Amino acid sequence: MCMQLDGDGNGQISLDEFLHYFEHLEESDLTEYERMKAEEELFENIWPDWIIKDQKIDAAKKIIERMYEALRRTLNISAETAFETYENSKDKGQVTVENFKKVISVFFNEARLTSEEIDFVIRMTPRTVDQQLLYREFCRFLDKRFIRTFNKAANNNMLSETLKELDMPLVKEASLTYLVRKSFEIGLDLRKILMLQDQTSLYVIPRARFQRMLENLPLGLLPSEIEEIFDNDLNFDNYGNVDYTTILSNEIFVSLEQAKVRRDQIMLKN
Repeated sequence: MCMQLDGDGNGQISLDEFLHYFEHLEESDLTEYERMKAEEELFENIWPDWIIKDQKIDAAKKIIERMYEALRRTLNISAETAFETYENSKDKGQVTVENFKKVISVFFNEARLTSEEIDFVIRMTPRTVDQQLLYREFCRFLDKRFIRTFNKAANNNMLSETLKELDMPLVKEASLTYLVRKSFEIGLDLRKILMLQDQTSLYVIPRARFQRMLENLPLGLLPSEIEEIFDNDLNFDNYGNVDYTTILSNEIFVSLEQAKVRRDQIMLKN
């Protein structure tokens, strides 16, 4: 993806290149899972390598958001304008470490950064050979367009945690996740199977019929494991029927079904 992002071929990912690709993802026809994975990789290309390695992205986002809000609330000027006040020489975009700290103290005081957080921010900022800080490189993180992408990523957190299971090897267990993943793995059309069992078209299936269905599917589930799924993962209506919309709305089911539809469309085109 890095080659795709680096539109001007300079070996670095600019904020404009990042935002352009981020917007492209929002408009793409990728599945939710595919989009989530692409966004994760995209963010990994904008942060310094050590932040990725040390798993400090969330910490970096929180610091950046606090600095952005502090500057917006107090002075409503751009970050670059703040740093230019202490710039060593005009148009070079460089400040000393000491002056960098002064800028944070004067212009970002409301962010209430600790000494450790200030050191964190300084480490985020590239340096010249004579150890001057290239503040414009840091300021790109304080661009409001970049900050806005955090909200979209935050909305994906819960979904991300669930869908991360798709990256893990499938292990047999008494769970709805295993039922769904195993069905797709062996090529079963679970939606069609469920709807065939629904003789009333009310999105419910009698418990006994649902249990026989699971026993007959080649999922390798034991009767005791099926009972565990009934107890822990399924919803029922007032008459004890299984409400299978729980399965159809399951995040993993939706993602796998979307991926299957997309693969089928690609095969038809070919």
